[in-house]
Amino acid sequence: QAIGYDGSPAGYLQGTLFGLIGSLLVIMAAATAGARAIAGEEEAGMLELLLAHPLSRTRLVLQRFAALTATCAWLGLVVWAGTLAALRVADLDVGVGPVTATTAGLVLLALGFGALALAAGALAAHRGPVLGVTAALAVGAYLAHTVGSQVDALRPVQRLSPFWWYLGGDPLRTGLDPGHLALLAAVPLVLLGVALWSLNHRDVAV
Repeated sequence: QAIGYDGSPAGYLQGTLFGLIGSLLVIMAAATAGARAIAGEEEAGMLELLLAHPLSRTRLVLQRFAALTATCAWLGLVVWAGTLAALRVADLDVGVGPVTATTAGLVLLALGFGALALAAGALAAHRGPVLGVTAALAVGAYLAHTVGSQVDALRPVQRLSPFWWYLGGDPLRTGLDPGHLALLAAVPLVLLGVALWSLNHRDVAV
């Protein structure tokens, strides 16, 4: 019940693909791309070369964020198309609309953690710690959502988890809640601002 699994086709998809396997894989891919975008370039000694050209730090961060967004959107498209194809083959009654809404939530969730890695990379020059911090926060957010659904005292903490904004409204049955969608969209934008400020105020030997 914590991630929506109840034996129905929608519950099975939400509890396995969208709630666990799919979300973890897409988040891992987004976090890896976000960590590589700045911290990976700096660790490899390429960031100084890039910034030695007539390329502002702001433009670099915006370009990296755009590439990260495109990566997350592409992954979401793969998940969306694969899910609809599997539903048709298995003749399961889950509508295109709920699948689309849930996939949009997954893309924004992954983009949030990817942007977290991007912002952390703008603060630090080492990809390993950036990935470690991002992974730890993703696991913590996931546990806050799942454990919070089982422990009444942790319900307020659960409502702060991006996994709750993503799955808490039962999107495969009802669609994605507009308020939750807005929160999921706000997270990467705030973290983009953090990345812009951080890289523009940090010494990278250029």
